[in-house]
Amino acid sequence: FGYANKQMRASFQFNLAKLTEQGFCTLMGYLDMVLHYGIYSLCAKGRVRDCEIAVDVEGAKFSDYWFVDTRLAASDCGFQHMGTLYLGTTQSRRQLRIYDKAKQMAEKKGIALASERLRIEAQLRPAAVYRLAELPTAPNPFGSLLVISKCALSAKADNQLVASFLALSNMPGVSSQRAYTVSKDRKALREVLTECCPDWWKPGEKWAAFGESLEWVPQPHVSAAAPKSKEDKACSA
Repeated sequence: FGYANKQMRASFQFNLAKLTEQGFCTLMGYLDMVLHYGIYSLCAKGRVRDCEIAVDVEGAKFSDYWFVDTRLAASDCGFQHMGTLYLGTTQSRRQLRIYDKAKQMAEKKGIALASERLRIEAQLRPAAVYRLAELPTAPNPFGSLLVISKCALSAKADNQLVASFLALSNMPGVSSQRAYTVSKDRKALREVLTECCPDWWKPGEKWAAFGESLEWVPQPHVSAAAPKSKEDKACSA
């Protein structure tokens, strides 16, 4: 360190959704201790390395829907019968995890929720360099995800593409993602699947809400006038 490494690198990991008012103040205090200008240094110099964004849908049941990401070819349906679906790989820049949150809470924490709860979670490992305040300008990670009502799609089973999709999706060990990928006419199938998305699934609004949740984050230009220090030249959020 010291002479050999003239840059200090630090990594910070925190869950904004779980921060109480006291926890938020504690976090700000930690940042003030390790960085010359606290949160301002972090937001001006820091870059997002990994980010998880969760959307919870109250009253929605995992088993009532099919899930298809029109940008992906890879999926892991090994845990689908247990209420969890992975779209994308752990090495990819973006992975979606969709699961039965009510089931997870009951099994892991012994908490019985008052209603069903579906969680759609995106994990981002941005290839581009984003500051925390700039993260909402990244491509919408939910933009290509179709949440398909099984009931609504079954009503269109007279469509040959839909019939093939349903036949494959209902086979053991075959995911709806795989059924979509091997379709002979994905464009036409996508149009039908989009018609069967529930009213509550609006990816654009979900991503916009995430951006609004970061309005408290200082914009990079806020700290531009602050003197630069060697200690906070490279920080990671």
